Amino acid sequence: MNNRENKLLTIDEIDGMTSIGSPHKKELREIGDKISPILRKLDNATIEEFAESVIGGKIENIGVGEDWTMTKELYPEVKIHMAYTYYGEEFVDNEIDGVKFLFSGERIKWITGEDLASFVDLTANYQKRALQNRKVSEKDTSEQSNMLKTAIMVRYDPFYFLEDDDIPIIIDFIGGTFVKEKEWMNMYKQIYPGVTLLIKFAEDHSIEPRIIGDNSYFLENYEKDIIKILVINHILRYITIRFDERDLPEICVKMFPKGYFKK
Repeated sequence: MNNRENKLLTIDEIDGMTSIGSPHKKELREIGDKISPILRKLDNATIEEFAESVIGGKIENIGVGEDWTMTKELYPEVKIHMAYTYYGEEFVDNEIDGVKFLFSGERIKWITGEDLASFVDLTANYQKRALQNRKVSEKDTSEQSNMLKTAIMVRYDPFYFLEDDDIPIIIDFIGGTFVKEKEWMNMYKQIYPGVTLLIKFAEDHSIEPRIIGDNSYFLENYEKDIIKILVINHILRYITIRFDERDLPEICVKMFPKGYFKK
């Protein structure tokens, strides 16, 4: 990897708020406090297996003084790093350990801090339930919650810009696969092993997202909706980059961190 790909960014840098701090900084700190007692109990062999088979990531060392880092690729060129450090029982502030979240990839600055923090939070919840083997939801259905209906409605118009040739490129952009049916284009995006987002995209530009897979029961229905919205957000980023953002609905520009289009 080149130096640009290796550059680690904080949530402050993602949001462009290095002087006053991102509003999501405290949120990430609280997520780290929530997950660290669970991670503390895992030995090296267990955490490596867990990272690969449950989260779909890998364990590495990113050079921030951590014991280990779990790296998860959210999309191609968009990586989230969860760095775990054990301080010890005698640490002066009574902190036994801690988790720090960092981000990297050539497209990482295309993603808002809100989207990144949302994915980190649901991943932490998913980790905790998977380690406890605690299922919380039923099978996802085609029936949409009011929150999801509203989110799709305000994101609907940009999809009219898409042409058939865009679909394979979108699949590469989100890191997925697709299958063409008669009136549907089925997009598949693995979120974690055993948890896949299926977006059914019709010729009339209707959108039906569903979560499928055996491990999807570790996610609450609200979290499943968040995953659907996050991936649709990323598809809107493709549409915005593909076409002139000045001709697109305002929602497209909102998918990027504040100030991105002033560069």
